[in-house]
Amino acid sequence: MEWVIYFAGIADGLVGIFWFLGLVLVGLGVLLTVCLGVLDIQPSLAPAIRRLIIISGSLALLLWLSVGFIPNSKTIAAAYVLPKIARNEPVHSSASGLEVLAAEWLKEMLAGSDKRALPGKH
Repeated sequence: MEWVIYFAGIADGLVGIFWFLGLVLVGLGVLLTVCLGVLDIQPSLAPAIRRLIIISGSLALLLWLSVGFIPNSKTIAAAYVLPKIARNEPVHSSASGLEVLAAEWLKEMLAGSDKRALPGKH
């Protein structure tokens, strides 16, 4: 499971790399489109250039769509750490003590707010 920690570290960088590669592919497609329209290219090469334009645009679109499915590093860390915390017995035993403390604090706060809510009854 060490690969999860490694992936969490590079997940945010992967998003940037995918965006950059998509921009490069779109730039290539635009450049090929301009060359196809401006330059006098042999008719036998035109279908191959059109295929390259379509392939570069499709790959750019695929890269940009895949960015939405790459979780950020915080999401990966939460998905990796939270189940381990939930299964940890010492955390549960200390949490019960904290629950009692929080319940007492809430009772004190509610009792104090009742006194403030009724100005004539102290």
